[in-house]
Amino acid sequence: MDGSVASPSARDFDDDTSSVLIAERNDRSSILSDEAEARAKIMKFFNKKAAARSGPTSRDLKVEADKSYESANYTAALELYTKAIALQKEDGASQTKFLYGNRSAAYFMAGRFKECMEDCLVVFQMEPSNYKLLLRAALSAISMGDIERAVSILEIVPPKERESQEQLSVRYAEYKSALELYNKAESAFGTSEGDEMYRMLVAQFPTIVPFRERFAESLFRRKQYLRAVETLEVVSAKARPPKLLHLMANCLYLSGFEHFERARKCLEEVSQFDDDCRKLLNEINRVDDAKQKGNNNFSSKRFKESVEHYTAAINMAPNNLSILRILYCNRAAAYKEIGSYREGVEDCTRAIEIAPDFFKAYARRARCHINLGDNFAAVRDFKKALSLEKGDRELEKELRHAEAALSKEGEKEKDFYYQLGLTKTCSERDIKVKYRELSLRWHPDKCVGLDTLEKERAEHKFKIISEAYATLSDPAKRREYDWKQDRERLSRPAGFGFSGGFGAASGDQYRGNRYRARGGDTW
Repeated sequence: MDGSVASPSARDFDDDTSSVLIAERNDRSSILSDEAEARAKIMKFFNKKAAARSGPTSRDLKVEADKSYESANYTAALELYTKAIALQKEDGASQTKFLYGNRSAAYFMAGRFKECMEDCLVVFQMEPSNYKLLLRAALSAISMGDIERAVSILEIVPPKERESQEQLSVRYAEYKSALELYNKAESAFGTSEGDEMYRMLVAQFPTIVPFRERFAESLFRRKQYLRAVETLEVVSAKARPPKLLHLMANCLYLSGFEHFERARKCLEEVSQFDDDCRKLLNEINRVDDAKQKGNNNFSSKRFKESVEHYTAAINMAPNNLSILRILYCNRAAAYKEIGSYREGVEDCTRAIEIAPDFFKAYARRARCHINLGDNFAAVRDFKKALSLEKGDRELEKELRHAEAALSKEGEKEKDFYYQLGLTKTCSERDIKVKYRELSLRWHPDKCVGLDTLEKERAEHKFKIISEAYATLSDPAKRREYDWKQDRERLSRPAGFGFSGGFGAASGDQYRGNRYRARGGDTW
């Protein structure tokens, strides 16, 4: 060996070249990647600059939203927070969790509890240790009246961790207890027991509107309308949703005519955008208008027109008992003036069925009975009216007249013309028509629903009517009966008889009482 260096072979040259090429390729790829990353940073920088030049950043919007929130302009704050959340995805100038958290506070103050709860849970997912937002989400659920949802939100936190957090532990225990009370109240809905539980729930959460609404609905079920109104009136006017206003107005409407104006005030503004409230307001106005027209026609002695308007009002409000008792009693007064005494009795009876202590209905029914010649029923009703309205001198006077007529009626049981409400000159046809009318009224089958005393009286009356008909419808018996009556009449010192038709005469006796001194017959 001469110590000379051997020259590289062709294979060795090829391997070296390949290695160099690979290394160069890797270097170039790395450089290109670095250049792309640098270019992206530069573009992001210029985009931010461009955004700054063209409009506010998400942070700028957040600052403005915070100012609106502090000024209690929650609508503006919500709009700004929402825009900031959308812009934040592009400029990254603010933190998402703060935007959602602040917007949840604005939602809560604006009464938009569902949206507030949703935003709070978004933040809690980003930051599981943010119990402040979790508590706000639970309070939002409570504010919607959803206690079960509030409990489930707090149960997101594991029991051991929840117990270690004082606020979480206290709220959870409070809501869990409230949920048990609410479930019991719901199971007893519409009962006095349920109402007491709702009252306790409202006392525990006095600012939660849905609990008051549910309490009022339970009272409504029991027809405790004015108590329901008292429960709802506590809610400030600005915080009353359409559902609450409709319930409140309906309770006032069902409480009688004297509460109509308050019901209208509840509905006037909200009826512009709520269909249920608008329908209720229209019904109130139509019923009140028909009733006023009935009163005006009655005052003007247009009694038939008065009946028509009262009937229209009755048909518009078939389930409103507080006003039906007034409308029936008013229509009875109109019926009496046109001589429809039977219809007047029926309307007074309907009013009494609704309100058993309605003294005017008893008094009015008594006057209709007088005109029908039913002094027994008149005495009974006058006595009932006086027991409810003690010291009424006019009723006392009318009762004395009815008692005197009833006493004479006892003497006239054998006056067959009187019993049929006819005169001595009546025809055979008159006798048949009158008997048919009276038998339909006094037949025992028509008196099934009466009490024992009324049934006995009806049976006795029917027996007398049947005897009178049997005598007067037979020409021979009638001639004999008339002869006996004439002989008895001539033998009396006063020289008068009783065959003049008492029913008509007694009706005239009371026509001077059509318009009572205390403001007329309608109200």
